[in-house]
Amino acid sequence: MTWCCSSAQGRFDSRLEYGQFLVAGPAPKPEETWFYYGFNMAHRKNWDDVLGATRTATAAIKAEGISNFKLQEFGCVHYCSTCGVNLRDHYGNDGGALRDEEYIRTMRDET
Repeated sequence: MTWCCSSAQGRFDSRLEYGQFLVAGPAPKPEETWFYYGFNMAHRKNWDDVLGATRTATAAIKAEGISNFKLQEFGCVHYCSTCGVNLRDHYGNDGGALRDEEYIRTMRDET
């Protein structure tokens, strides 16, 4: 499987470290695959466990009664924002090279 563009590959490769991400994984209905694009507003010097750091910070902020502060944002996408390719057509119904079920579960806080 080839990447649709270097930007998509970069977003996938850096998903555990920082910045924007592009991944595929289970939808709310597990028999479906969705493509997710979003961002993390935190990273660590050694790039370890961005999702864990985001979840911990979010929990602390919520404990203080603040309800509208986003450290992470994501949504379902159908096209690459850089090259415009239809992601399902390019990567297949299972998400292909973009698939990372564990990342999706952690991102959606299902672990």
